[in-house]
Amino acid sequence: MMSSESVPLTLPPNKECGEQEEVWSGDSEHEEEVWCGPSSKDCDEIETIEDGKEETENCEHKVEEPKVGMTFDTSDEAYLYYLKYANQKGFAVAKRSSRKGRDGNVRHVGFECCRAGKARVRTSNPVKPRPQTKIECPAHVNVVIHPDGKWRLSHVVLKHNHEQSPAKARYFKSNRVLDEHVKRKLELNDQAGIRVYKTYDSLQIEAGGPDKLPFLKKDCRNHLDKVRRL
Repeated sequence: MMSSESVPLTLPPNKECGEQEEVWSGDSEHEEEVWCGPSSKDCDEIETIEDGKEETENCEHKVEEPKVGMTFDTSDEAYLYYLKYANQKGFAVAKRSSRKGRDGNVRHVGFECCRAGKARVRTSNPVKPRPQTKIECPAHVNVVIHPDGKWRLSHVVLKHNHEQSPAKARYFKSNRVLDEHVKRKLELNDQAGIRVYKTYDSLQIEAGGPDKLPFLKKDCRNHLDKVRRL
């Protein structure tokens, strides 16, 4: 029978942090478990790496600020770009104006904040006026077509005269879009007798949450109502 003196006092140190090391005193009645967890320095490094990843992801999705001279292949591409920028900043967009050239083709297009323009009083009761969204906000951009066929930003005004709400941007009508895949899924599920709210729930689970969807449940209902009327 092996004596306690032949048993090594300690086991070789474990280099991998996070696992348990057992220290033996030679007496089986006195056992102690030592936990080697990650140090505060390691935790700080991990948090720094995670924060760096989040910052990188945010930079990748960040839309560049409009500048005079930016070029686009079409006016629709310029409009979609301004929509993304508005969604990031927290305001809605409306098409401001368009002008045609002598050839009858559109040569100039303007996009503006939806709160631009003067308010129109549309109630007959002056005691209870309706809330107005038009407050003459000056923010807008203009794009013109050049001889090379490219559309360029010719005028940019970024300043708003009201607060912007990035957290509420997804509720603005101009920022809510149903792509063809979503429309097709809604129509097929409706034909199969699946309720709209169930389809919407599956879409938000697939996207990772309702805040990840570029549309609301009522947009799904409105689309199906439109299809049924055809």
